[in-house]
Amino acid sequence: MSLSMLLTRSLLRLTPNRFRSAERIDAAIATRRPPAPLTRALRRRCEVSEETVLGVPVVTLTPRRGRPGAPELVYLHGGAYVFPLLKAHWWIIDRLIALSGVTVTVPLYPRAPEHSLSEALPFLDSVMVEVRRRAAGRGVFVAGDSAGAGLALAHTLVRRDRGAELPDGLLLFSPWLDATMSNPAVARLERLDPTLAAAGLVHCARLWARGGDIAGRLVSPLNDSLEQLPPTFVYQGTHDVFAADAKRFARKAEQLARRQPPPAQDARPAPSAVELRLYRGGVHDFVGATFTPESRRALGHAASVLARRGPVRPPAPEG
Repeated sequence: MSLSMLLTRSLLRLTPNRFRSAERIDAAIATRRPPAPLTRALRRRCEVSEETVLGVPVVTLTPRRGRPGAPELVYLHGGAYVFPLLKAHWWIIDRLIALSGVTVTVPLYPRAPEHSLSEALPFLDSVMVEVRRRAAGRGVFVAGDSAGAGLALAHTLVRRDRGAELPDGLLLFSPWLDATMSNPAVARLERLDPTLAAAGLVHCARLWARGGDIAGRLVSPLNDSLEQLPPTFVYQGTHDVFAADAKRFARKAEQLARRQPPPAQDARPAPSAVELRLYRGGVHDFVGATFTPESRRALGHAASVLARRGPVRPPAPEG
């Protein structure tokens, strides 16, 4: 763990943890601010397009010095499904653009308690139609942090189930994979995590599910079979209440790969669709601390994944 990560964790401990109870969450929701405005750095780096899709704002950032043939990236911000995009999310996006030259679409998806998962999924379908059209056969990746990572995975599962075209890859930063927070390791991890706690998270999940089962696989994608996932890269800090479930997610995907028969010409087991990269001492959403070596390594690897995009292919129709 770097000194800058240690200092980051120490500073975060000085701020009140609003996830300690449902009551704190409700109070924080009542005083929410609008999403953070674009940073000056991003406005200098990119052409900015702002539109609405089904009445919801969507921002597209096209680098002025993009990489020819670079894939498109859709980025879903975190915030426990109830809180807006923060300046740190723009920092993450800025670094990904600077390192990879990709165009990034940022949907400011509808959040709880006014909205729910059932509204977010068709909205994301509409966003993906436009992104696929613009990509014109180039790769399309989806990334997200925390709840945004969980939503990215949930939307991919829905598309898989109906036979629609999947992303070329998923980049999941500190993903929220089990909204029940029932992993026995959570109690230990709560003592290490300066920003999250199970009680408030479960309350947020119930608001997002709006009466649905929060153990259902679209709120808790860890409970899916995980079959036929696109290549998925998980970037996870160890001092995060989500760390244990990230490990379970990777193990489950690896066990699935071992059960799948290898191709006839290859006696080796099929590779897992999930690659977990752990960062010792990393706090929740550590990639937002872009000044730390841990964040730089994680975002650098994510950029290298975007650079290893697959061959250009004709765009498939949206299902």
